[in-house]
Amino acid sequence: MQLLNRTKIQKQLFVLVASTILLSGLPCLAQDAAPAAPSTTPAVPPTPQIIDAATYTGSSLSVGAGQTVILDFGNQSSLQLTGDILNAGLLYAISTNPLVNTASFSANNITNQQGAVFSSVLPSGMFANINPTVGQLSLVLTAVQNIVNAGSIMSSGSLSLNAGGTIVNALPSGVSGQSPIMQAMSAVNLAALSGNITNAGLISSVSNNVNINTQLMQNLVLNN
Repeated sequence: MQLLNRTKIQKQLFVLVASTILLSGLPCLAQDAAPAAPSTTPAVPPTPQIIDAATYTGSSLSVGAGQTVILDFGNQSSLQLTGDILNAGLLYAISTNPLVNTASFSANNITNQQGAVFSSVLPSGMFANINPTVGQLSLVLTAVQNIVNAGSIMSSGSLSLNAGGTIVNALPSGVSGQSPIMQAMSAVNLAALSGNITNAGLISSVSNNVNINTQLMQNLVLNN
């Protein structure tokens, strides 16, 4: 496993450091005065909203806390928005077409809030009637301005983040909680036109490299 850590500034950086990923469980419910008996009923996942990327007509995409959106890229491999992507819930990308193995999101800003999941890794058995045909779906996130992650961005293939401004993988200032994660089964590629990347969490590849570069001939500033 490989992750990003502070090291010398280069145009391209590869980091190999052993890491441990801790995934938090579901939040605890507040207790009443008299504790209730343990329930044997399994947790029911939120009912997902399934969207075909080819027919989505909105200028922006917003997923609220407690909401689940599944975008199917089987008929179109990219979702290009003029507005922002704001995710505070569960946002999954799938492909029901074996010829489409990459899901691309393009927006002005992309923000994945604390506790939110932005992923092409669909939890096994969580949604019984959804059967993506592509097991390793790469994610490409492109923002005209900034990409900010305070939750989890995960890919079953490779993960590529391209920002015209900055890339931030950190909790908001003064906020505590689980460290944010950017992780892919294959390579992780980060490119910031501004040269500014901030990491206060985990950026890792399970079986490949973490590649970082600028798109201009300038220094790369890492805050880790």
